[in-house]
Amino acid sequence: MGRQTQIHQLREDAIEFLDFARSRDPVICVARDSDSEEIVECDFGAGGLFCLWNQSLLPSIKRTYVTRTPRPYYTIDSSVPVIEWWVRRQTLWEGIPALTQGRVYCGYGPTSEGLTKWFNRLVRWLRTTYAKNPIDWQSGYVGSQALELHRAGGLLLPTYLPPITEEWKTRLRSQLQIQR
Repeated sequence: MGRQTQIHQLREDAIEFLDFARSRDPVICVARDSDSEEIVECDFGAGGLFCLWNQSLLPSIKRTYVTRTPRPYYTIDSSVPVIEWWVRRQTLWEGIPALTQGRVYCGYGPTSEGLTKWFNRLVRWLRTTYAKNPIDWQSGYVGSQALELHRAGGLLLPTYLPPITEEWKTRLRSQLQIQR
């Protein structure tokens, strides 16, 4: 069973988080899934699903080939001791600037003591650096730039882009009332 912490991050928040992750450990951000077996550091600016690879915990890493899908791809095996980092991107919901929720996740397969300590250190940093999510029906933390977006009238969405229904309109428009 894994552990996760939900986060809303804009690019500047993600850069700050990654800088912290790299401040004590040799960390490389890599795409979890790829069309190539090659492991290369990537830019998370467009959002996506990444792995934070701490080379002091795992000196080498490789992808495995997955063929049981309509479009085969390479992925970092779920048993490898890395931290999954889901970086979301800014979007629009009903014409309003919005940001879907990402996460940091640890716990695929057996975890090591070093991985657990590293994950806990990253989560402590998030809890002390980011604001607690101001939306009462969501958990997690919000980076300073994402919080500015919210304070300026932007929406903090769940992990997915909600459908345009009356229920979601009521729920999300209530954020706009709180901001005023």
